Amino acid sequence: MGLSAFVEQQQSGNWSLILGTKRLAQWVAIEAKGCIPGDNWFHLVPGQTRKIDLMYSANPVPNPVRADPRSEPGSQRERSAPFGSVRALNSDVRARF
Repeated sequence: MGLSAFVEQQQSGNWSLILGTKRLAQWVAIEAKGCIPGDNWFHLVPGQTRKIDLMYSANPVPNPVRADPRSEPGSQRERSAPFGSVRALNSDVRARF
């Protein structure tokens, strides 16, 4: 399938998940520990990349890391990079990030 996933931090301090695939990925599902994806269960066309915003849920993530000492407590900027996996309904393989 060739499903790929990686996270990148935006200048605002928020995190995004960047997805790509080599073959059609149907019903792409994102599972991110402690995060809520901005979109889920969508199709991804080969050669297309898609950026999905990841927002931390109300429950705190263990061991937050401050990226900027001036950031306010609880802000997206002080959180460590999200991690999890992405899968498509038409594949048995998960892409981890």
